[in-house]
Amino acid sequence: MMMILFYVGKNCYCCSIDYVIEVIPKIPLKPLPHVPKYFLGLFNYAGESIAVVDFSSILSDKFSKNSMHTRMILLKNPLKDAKINILGLVAEEIVEVRDMEVEKFLSTGLKNGPLTFLEGIYNSDLDSIQQVNIPQLFTFIEAHS
Repeated sequence: MMMILFYVGKNCYCCSIDYVIEVIPKIPLKPLPHVPKYFLGLFNYAGESIAVVDFSSILSDKFSKNSMHTRMILLKNPLKDAKINILGLVAEEIVEVRDMEVEKFLSTGLKNGPLTFLEGIYNSDLDSIQQVNIPQLFTFIEAHS
Protein backbone atom coordinates (compact mmCIF):
# COMPACT_ATOMS: atom_id res chain seq x y z
CA MET A 1 0.00 0.00 0.00
CA MET A 2 1.32 3.46 -0.86
CA MET A 3 1.82 5.54 2.29
CA ILE A 4 2.83 9.14 2.88
CA LEU A 5 5.41 9.42 5.67
CA PHE A 6 5.60 12.45 7.95
CA TYR A 7 7.16 13.47 11.22
CA VAL A 8 5.85 14.94 14.44
CA GLY A 9 8.88 15.74 16.56
CA LYS A 10 11.22 12.77 16.26
CA ASN A 11 8.41 10.27 15.61
CA CYS A 12 7.50 9.09 12.13
CA TYR A 13 3.89 8.40 11.09
CA CYS A 14 2.23 7.32 7.88
CA CYS A 15 -1.17 7.12 6.28
CA SER A 16 -2.51 5.72 3.05
CA ILE A 17 -2.27 8.09 0.11
CA ASP A 18 -5.80 6.97 -0.81
CA TYR A 19 -7.03 9.69 1.59
CA VAL A 20 -4.59 12.43 0.54
CA ILE A 21 -5.91 15.19 -1.71
CA GLU A 22 -2.69 17.20 -1.75
CA VAL A 23 0.13 18.54 0.40
CA ILE A 24 0.40 22.32 0.68
CA PRO A 25 2.58 24.79 2.59
CA LYS A 26 1.24 26.00 5.91
CA ILE A 27 -0.82 29.13 5.23
CA PRO A 28 -2.52 31.79 7.39
CA LEU A 29 -5.73 30.53 8.97
CA LYS A 30 -8.87 32.12 10.38
CA PRO A 31 -8.88 31.28 14.11
CA LEU A 32 -11.82 29.45 15.67
CA PRO A 33 -13.04 30.42 19.14
CA HIS A 34 -14.02 27.86 21.80
CA VAL A 35 -12.55 24.77 20.16
CA PRO A 36 -9.83 22.40 21.39
CA LYS A 37 -6.39 23.97 21.02
CA TYR A 38 -5.33 21.52 18.31
CA PHE A 39 -7.88 23.15 15.96
CA LEU A 40 -5.70 25.82 14.36
CA GLY A 41 -8.38 27.47 12.23
CA LEU A 42 -10.06 27.50 8.84
CA PHE A 43 -9.06 28.33 5.30
CA ASN A 44 -10.86 28.46 1.97
CA TYR A 45 -10.13 25.54 -0.32
CA ALA A 46 -12.01 25.51 -3.63
CA GLY A 47 -14.90 27.42 -2.06
CA GLU A 48 -15.15 25.20 1.01
CA SER A 49 -14.10 26.10 4.57
CA ILE A 50 -11.54 23.54 5.69
CA ALA A 51 -10.69 22.95 9.35
CA VAL A 52 -7.00 22.50 10.12
CA VAL A 53 -5.68 20.53 13.08
CA ASP A 54 -2.16 20.24 14.46
CA PHE A 55 -1.25 16.55 14.69
CA SER A 56 1.52 17.25 17.19
CA SER A 57 -0.92 19.04 19.50
CA ILE A 58 -3.37 16.12 19.35
CA LEU A 59 -0.62 13.69 20.36
CA SER A 60 1.41 15.68 22.86
CA ASP A 61 -0.15 19.06 23.70
CA LYS A 62 2.83 20.69 21.93
CA PHE A 63 2.32 22.56 18.68
CA SER A 64 4.21 21.62 15.51
CA LYS A 65 7.39 23.53 14.87
CA ASN A 66 6.83 26.44 12.53
CA SER A 67 9.54 25.84 9.95
CA MET A 68 9.99 25.76 6.20
CA HIS A 69 9.36 22.00 6.33
CA THR A 70 5.98 22.29 8.07
CA ARG A 71 3.18 21.32 5.69
CA MET A 72 -0.55 20.67 5.64
CA ILE A 73 -1.82 17.37 4.33
CA LEU A 74 -5.34 17.76 2.95
CA LEU A 75 -7.26 14.58 3.72
CA LYS A 76 -10.62 13.40 2.39
CA ASN A 77 -13.10 11.68 4.66
CA PRO A 78 -14.24 8.30 3.29
CA LEU A 79 -17.15 8.11 5.75
CA LYS A 80 -20.61 8.92 4.43
CA ASP A 81 -22.79 11.54 6.18
CA ALA A 82 -19.74 13.05 7.87
CA LYS A 83 -19.73 16.56 9.34
CA ILE A 84 -16.18 17.12 8.08
CA ASN A 85 -15.43 16.08 4.49
CA ILE A 86 -11.93 17.51 4.13
CA LEU A 87 -9.42 18.10 6.92
CA GLY A 88 -6.08 19.87 6.95
CA LEU A 89 -3.50 18.00 9.04
CA VAL A 90 -0.36 19.92 10.00
CA ALA A 91 2.81 17.80 10.00
CA GLU A 92 6.35 19.02 10.67
CA GLU A 93 8.03 17.29 7.78
CA ILE A 94 6.73 15.24 4.88
CA VAL A 95 9.38 12.64 4.14
CA GLU A 96 8.25 10.63 1.15
CA VAL A 97 5.65 8.35 -0.35
CA ARG A 98 6.62 4.71 0.11
CA ASP A 99 5.12 1.36 -0.85
CA MET A 100 4.70 -0.51 2.45
CA GLU A 101 3.43 -4.02 3.06
CA VAL A 102 0.38 -3.75 5.33
CA GLU A 103 1.02 -7.17 6.85
CA LYS A 104 4.36 -5.90 8.19
CA PHE A 105 2.63 -3.42 10.52
CA LEU A 106 2.78 -4.96 13.98
CA SER A 107 0.27 -4.35 16.74
CA THR A 108 1.73 -2.65 19.79
CA GLY A 109 -0.69 -4.48 22.06
CA LEU A 110 -1.23 -1.16 23.84
CA LYS A 111 -4.35 0.96 23.97
CA ASN A 112 -3.83 4.61 23.14
CA GLY A 113 -6.80 5.85 25.16
CA PRO A 114 -8.94 8.09 22.97
CA LEU A 115 -6.33 8.07 20.19
CA THR A 116 -7.79 5.00 18.50
CA PHE A 117 -6.56 6.23 15.12
CA LEU A 118 -2.98 5.19 16.02
CA GLU A 119 -2.42 1.70 14.71
CA GLY A 120 0.45 -0.71 14.12
CA ILE A 121 4.18 -0.07 13.93
CA TYR A 122 6.30 -0.74 10.85
CA ASN A 123 9.96 -1.28 11.69
CA SER A 124 12.26 -0.20 8.88
CA ASP A 125 16.05 -0.06 8.82
CA LEU A 126 15.96 3.63 9.67
CA ASP A 127 12.95 4.15 11.90
CA SER A 128 9.77 2.83 13.47
CA ILE A 129 6.74 4.19 11.64
CA GLN A 130 3.28 4.28 13.22
CA GLN A 131 0.24 4.04 10.98
CA VAL A 132 -2.57 6.59 11.28
CA ASN A 133 -6.03 5.26 10.45
CA ILE A 134 -7.61 8.22 8.63
CA PRO A 135 -11.29 7.19 8.98
CA GLN A 136 -10.73 6.83 12.74
CA LEU A 137 -8.91 10.18 12.84
CA PHE A 138 -11.95 11.84 11.26
CA THR A 139 -14.20 10.11 13.82
CA PHE A 140 -11.97 11.41 16.64
CA ILE A 141 -11.95 14.97 15.25
CA GLU A 142 -15.73 15.02 14.75
CA ALA A 143 -16.32 13.70 18.27
CA HIS A 144 -14.15 16.47 19.74
CA SER A 145 -15.27 19.41 17.58
